[in-house]
Amino acid sequence: MGNKVFSWLLRRLTDADIKDGQTGFRAIRREVFETIELRGDFTYTQEMIIKTAKEGWRIENVPVNFYQRTAGESRLISSPYLMHSVQGS
Repeated sequence: MGNKVFSWLLRRLTDADIKDGQTGFRAIRREVFETIELRGDFTYTQEMIIKTAKEGWRIENVPVNFYQRTAGESRLISSPYLMHSVQGS
């Protein structure tokens, strides 16, 4: 649910067709990276999208497939509440 809300918000802030604004997967041209200044105003995933759009660079969506884990345990935090408490400690 949070991903959909943040992606919707990014679409409104940037007028870009953002499908998934939360994935950390990025492909970025060197000159784009050199012209946008990431200051930590948002998480880097959102800030990179917002500043890239504001500078007038083109943003493209590339589909990313997620597959069900068949073995082992995820290293990702399963709850945003847990993530907040880990970052705050």
